[in-house]
Amino acid sequence: MAAPGEGCSEPAGREPRLRDTPEDICFEATANAIALHPARPLLAAGDVDGDVYLYSYSCTEGENRQLWSSGHHLKSCRDVAFSQDGQKLFTVSKDKSVHILTVEEGRLETRFPKAHSSALNCVLPIDNHVFATGDDGGALKVWDLRKGDAILEARQQEEYISAMAVDGNGKILLTASGDGTLGVFNVKRRRFDLLSEPQNGDLTSVVLLKRGKKVACGSSEGTIYLFNWDGFGAASDRFALRAESVDCMVPITENIVCVGSLDGVIRAVNVLPNRVLGCVGQHLGEPIEQLAVAPGGQLLASCAHDQKVKFWDVSALGGAGGGRLSKEEEEGGAAAGPQRQGGGQRGGFLRRSAGRGRAGGGGGERQRRRRLRGRGRGRGRAARPALRAGAELWSATPPGWAQRERGVALARPSRVGGPCCHRRQAGGRRSDWFSGLPLRLGCRRVLKGAEGVGVGGVAPRWVPRTGWAALM
Repeated sequence: MAAPGEGCSEPAGREPRLRDTPEDICFEATANAIALHPARPLLAAGDVDGDVYLYSYSCTEGENRQLWSSGHHLKSCRDVAFSQDGQKLFTVSKDKSVHILTVEEGRLETRFPKAHSSALNCVLPIDNHVFATGDDGGALKVWDLRKGDAILEARQQEEYISAMAVDGNGKILLTASGDGTLGVFNVKRRRFDLLSEPQNGDLTSVVLLKRGKKVACGSSEGTIYLFNWDGFGAASDRFALRAESVDCMVPITENIVCVGSLDGVIRAVNVLPNRVLGCVGQHLGEPIEQLAVAPGGQLLASCAHDQKVKFWDVSALGGAGGGRLSKEEEEGGAAAGPQRQGGGQRGGFLRRSAGRGRAGGGGGERQRRRRLRGRGRGRGRAARPALRAGAELWSATPPGWAQRERGVALARPSRVGGPCCHRRQAGGRRSDWFSGLPLRLGCRRVLKGAEGVGVGGVAPRWVPRTGWAALM
């Protein structure tokens, strides 16, 4: 017989098993916020009891270690963030205080006990000396550690500040609010710039995409709103997910984001073209509180109400965006297609209409790719404002030679999605619906099935309902 303890030595001598992702990290209370170190495999978390933890994580089984914990906050810790150099950890709490801890030891270095008049909700380091905070009352403050005080204070939004983002130069600060607006602040000039029009539901997250040319905001109604960088006043596009809400969102690449919802599902979403790529992971039946991505975009961490932090492998998403569309998406049968603001057709710009291929254009697939890149004749969709489904357009058609010579065209109504108002004749001509005069003019598509002819091949200026359409 074997001596006592010999059988226990075999598992100890076995080599540790490597995993695709680190093991789950469990907490005694629900983790409200998490953050991943910008250079090292470290995870910071804050829970509802006000405690802050720092863990080292590894893909080797059994190698996750707690390095230190801090209990300086009197109430729930709502957000944590590492500084850009990775030497400091910023934490904000419901007790209205801001704490700055050292990453190596967890020592409290700087404390602002009454930083805001309301409970703090989020924090964002802008550079190694400047950071921003937002509270439940819609107030924003930008702090400079060298001065030890706030250098910018503003209260332009009526509800809580849910998330913040800053451009690569650290100049423009964006704030998402519970009142459905996106705030724009100039940090360098220390001033408020503008406020977007209110969207449906609370804006819960904001990220920068397309190398800073696009801004995506998640809402509590499950919709992602897209803004152009130079057009923050109104959303340029929107994408409705089949989810209860978009509570948090992080960018994985310049085109792909991961979003967390109340249903506990983490979805990967491609932006422009807008489509859901699939499910990354799930906390069974528990709402997702926050997401964090590791340096390089290979690993994603999530926390939920199940008191766990889970890790997910998202390395496959690096080459997922911009690929060839499936047959269902080309035919408009995708489960989640794009939706223009104002109720445009879902998936309209992903579908290819019959007979739209140009001679010598290299085939329909080639033309579709050019149209998606904005270099084909399909630019009209992004250049013109979206209209609600079934709205009437006035298509400009020359009623006679007199008006044609004066450069003015009479307008008539046509339905969005209806048949083209000009029929192709032999020899590439298009017949004028109004006067029957054959015209050798180009026809540019405005929306699906709505086309117009401009004099001399120039597209007319479209006006709703009434009046004349002057040729531009």
